[in-house]
Amino acid sequence: MGHRDPRMSLRVYTDVTGLQPKTRMGDLLHTNRWSQGLLTARQPEYHPRVSVRRMLPHELEAAVSVWRAANIARSAPHGAERTARIRAKLAASDAQAFVALGPEIVGMALAEPGRLDDGAGGLDPTLLHISMVFVHPAAQGTGVGSSLVLHVLDAARSLGYQRVDVWTYRDNTPARRLYEGAGMATTGKSARVLTRTQIQYECLLSGKARRS
Repeated sequence: MGHRDPRMSLRVYTDVTGLQPKTRMGDLLHTNRWSQGLLTARQPEYHPRVSVRRMLPHELEAAVSVWRAANIARSAPHGAERTARIRAKLAASDAQAFVALGPEIVGMALAEPGRLDDGAGGLDPTLLHISMVFVHPAAQGTGVGSSLVLHVLDAARSLGYQRVDVWTYRDNTPARRLYEGAGMATTGKSARVLTRTQIQYECLLSGKARRS
């Protein structure tokens, strides 16, 4: 798996590979970089029936199961090889993995250290990248996704990051509403992925630069 291979989209939120689109010649379409501006993250308003926290080691398989259930529901790839890739990403040493409890695990999210040059360069110490957000089909539409994204933003602020970004498909209306509702805005950057177009959302966070 390459560093940036956004060929799959999450059913309602973001890409299942959890990777930032890699900049390739002719792929990145530079429009007005700040066409809609960037919003400052609002204070989290978590869903009252959902508790979000860091994933514990013994919860790895339950988180993977949420990913698999979401992919089965939308007839997306969920075979052994793809499952192993998701499991490895969630277990990585630099992973910021979160679970939503209601009270069982009904959602999961993964954030990773961001990279320069839209994912093609070295680590960007100011950026946390939302790699994946998944909600079990039975819990979709109940506020789980919003609680997960808001928690990631709050965690990024606590860790000292300045920005959080995510890429999603332009025609993925539920995902766009989710990120905009959490205080994120489009940056004006887009990338062609096969026959579809991904766009970047970003949120500026208040606070100091990330601690080294």
